[in-house]
Amino acid sequence: MNIDKTIDYAVKGLIVGTLIGAFGLLMYQIISTDPAFQKPSDNTDITQTATKPATLPAPAPR
Repeated sequence: MNIDKTIDYAVKGLIVGTLIGAFGLLMYQIISTDPAFQKPSDNTDITQTATKPATLPAPAPR
């Protein structure tokens, strides 16, 4: 087995893996800081709001 070709493939694999990992970390950083991907930060529980009946405003006097 040719040791030079093995080392060459190992170095290329490390470089490609590092680039893929850096791209993945960059995408994670962008997604985790972008407000479009964030959950709404008001502390409303969805089960509490679903069971509560909707209250309509009183009709305006004529």
